[in-house]
Amino acid sequence: MAEQNRQTLGLPQKGQGAQNKGAESGTRITYIAGQGDPASVKWRGIEFPANAAVSVVDEELVNLARGNPFFRVGDEPAAQNANAVPTTHMEYRGYVANWLNSVRTTEALILKWSSDRDLRERCDVGSDDFEYLGTLIEPKAASLARQDGLSDQQVASLWVKHGIFELPWRR
Repeated sequence: MAEQNRQTLGLPQKGQGAQNKGAESGTRITYIAGQGDPASVKWRGIEFPANAAVSVVDEELVNLARGNPFFRVGDEPAAQNANAVPTTHMEYRGYVANWLNSVRTTEALILKWSSDRDLRERCDVGSDDFEYLGTLIEPKAASLARQDGLSDQQVASLWVKHGIFELPWRR
């Protein structure tokens, strides 16, 4: 006879993965797809089907979703606008992720980053934010540089041309 208070463990059912681990204790995040948006997106290794809540235990992802207008956390309303000016460091992270999707050249990326100096200060962006943003910006900048046919020296010259002498995520 089994003990009444003993927890029974089982294997995950088909379709359950890392995003469902700890489902009872996770925070529900919903990807809000608009007209023409994909039916699902993969973010940090977690698949988000359109308009279906997914339980997430990664607190950093939960905080990032709060600043992203394409996601709703729990019963909270989604952020208002992808182009809304952020007011916190977490909103700034989402803001950068959004504008990175729209830049098409290396110089456009660098120009946008350099024009955000005051905004980063108002949002109180710190070293942990810079470290995170570097993981987004570096690959995008490298991809754009290859597309633009620019050498590392030419890219460095563009950063300097726009007043950036040190990349904060490389300190």
